Amino acid sequence: MRTSLFAVLAISIVLTCNPGALGVMTAKSFVAMRHIEPPADRAYMAAGITNAGDLFGEINPEHDPDHNNHHEQPVRWLRSTNYEPEMVNGGLEHVVHPCCGGPPGGAVAPNKSYWGIHSGFVTSDGYATGSMNVHNWYTYHYDIVNDVFTALGPGQGGSGNNHGLVPSPWQDCCGAHGGGYYSKVVSVDAADAEIPYEVADWFPTFFLETDPYPSAINDQDILVGTMGGLFSVPRTPMKMMPTGENKWGDPIAMEFLGDTANGSVIDISNNPDTPYAIGSTNDHGVVWDVTTGQIIADFGPFSGAQRISSDGTKVVGSKQFFTIPPSSEPIVWSTDNGWQDYTELGLNEVLALEEPPAGADQWVEITNVRGINDAGQIVGSGDFILAGEGAARAGQGVFLLDTIPLLAVLKGDVNNDGAIDNLDITPFIAALAAEDEAAFLTQVPEGSYAAADIDDSGEPNNLDITPFIQRLTDSAGSTGAVPEPASVITLVLGCMLAHRRSRQ
Repeated sequence: MRTSLFAVLAISIVLTCNPGALGVMTAKSFVAMRHIEPPADRAYMAAGITNAGDLFGEINPEHDPDHNNHHEQPVRWLRSTNYEPEMVNGGLEHVVHPCCGGPPGGAVAPNKSYWGIHSGFVTSDGYATGSMNVHNWYTYHYDIVNDVFTALGPGQGGSGNNHGLVPSPWQDCCGAHGGGYYSKVVSVDAADAEIPYEVADWFPTFFLETDPYPSAINDQDILVGTMGGLFSVPRTPMKMMPTGENKWGDPIAMEFLGDTANGSVIDISNNPDTPYAIGSTNDHGVVWDVTTGQIIADFGPFSGAQRISSDGTKVVGSKQFFTIPPSSEPIVWSTDNGWQDYTELGLNEVLALEEPPAGADQWVEITNVRGINDAGQIVGSGDFILAGEGAARAGQGVFLLDTIPLLAVLKGDVNNDGAIDNLDITPFIAALAAEDEAAFLTQVPEGSYAAADIDDSGEPNNLDITPFIQRLTDSAGSTGAVPEPASVITLVLGCMLAHRRSRQ
């Protein structure tokens, strides 16, 4: 056996002591600024990024290149394919806007895509949720890696969680109650519900100050959003705590700035101990401690918080500046102490570095951000330089500010599932213990032997242990990705003994 028990135990000790995902962000946190190519020469944008580094977004369709009718076509970019653009087929199960190619239920041709799908939200584990325009508004759920698309019925989908729940605050365009407006939660696992996919609903009274309009849900099933009468504005930021499976208590108001109830909650993290939510109140971007309902970080006037990382340590958004002419700056706020204090980084500072990250010299300006993950990878849009045209600006392009080098093999992803997490520990040990790749594949048939050779020495060995630890902990957050010390030691010892017996 080529690795020692002491070396493997060292992995478990470091894993339990390392804080995990990248915390405070600086301009030097990034190793590359990548241009994410569109599948065609039409305007496009990205919606967000998963913890595995995969992207989901949209492109204007051929019949509407100027985006006049909002018939977007969805696109995915997978890190495992070096971000090759792929039109979303959704398992070839198609829902299409009736004005643009046929009735709902028609088939999607290979390399084609849906029309009317808005890019929506992206969860940390790889699901996109949002709204599509089919007859009217429909909520959708999309498994990005496996390309499985599910239409969840009428509604305008919000930010869903990693086990298939999506808030859908509106149903139809006009009317009242059952045939019109109401808030609900839908589940991708509830196709056979009395109303397909619907697992909870709240009907507005039109004037009651506690009518809920949830906009996001986390992995602990906590709902956040706003509450208030249908015709009353502004509304109050609120949370709804789960009381059982697909059941929630009454909406609870959260703190707002100013003397008048005003605020909207946009997104929520997955911290099991202290979930954080972000949004705005009185033109200030803020962070709420959802447990207490209190604002714990105020990003100042004329700021907007748009997305929060799953681990709750990073927020992306923007700030307005009243210069001549007025300007807006994409911002990332980050903390390593639970938002007791935080740093603010204007992302165009990355382009102004004396030694900017690889690829940054092709970009003129970062104009907006759409997502950030636990590793600090940021996706958004900006202006880039056209080849051969000097400093001339091109149309908006999608970028990835990357904190992790992009390799043909995702080093550390030894089980080859597109993510670096605890599921890679046992395959990594198997790679160290195996005589060669063939022996490894008998233990882990779908695994990647090359992914365990993190230092590119030609084979996995003890020198790969430290970089494996770094990759695993860089990808881990406070969402339960790093187990308790006893469980890691038990797992490692069990794996080592199993390998020892098999070798004997």
